Amino acid sequence: MSGRGKMSWPSGAVYEGGYANGVKSGEGMFTWPDGRIHQGQWSAGLEHGAGMFVDVGGLITRGTWRHGTLVKPEEERQPTSPSSFVAKGSPA
Repeated sequence: MSGRGKMSWPSGAVYEGGYANGVKSGEGMFTWPDGRIHQGQWSAGLEHGAGMFVDVGGLITRGTWRHGTLVKPEEERQPTSPSSFVAKGSPA
């Protein structure tokens, strides 16, 4: 698969965004079954580039990822409401 798409796993994990040759690539959002979210750039199936991570407690971390690892955190904050971490341009 290449282009944009949505993949759901039996665990409840969901990825919606860009794909290249069947792997996550470009802009996308991955949601884990426990509610964690990563929205941002992907390359070769890993977080790579600018992104935002929301943990299960609602802490938002923005920064730069390289090959799946946060290498340059730029901001951390608690959301003021659940809609605070809805992806820009995504339905609420």
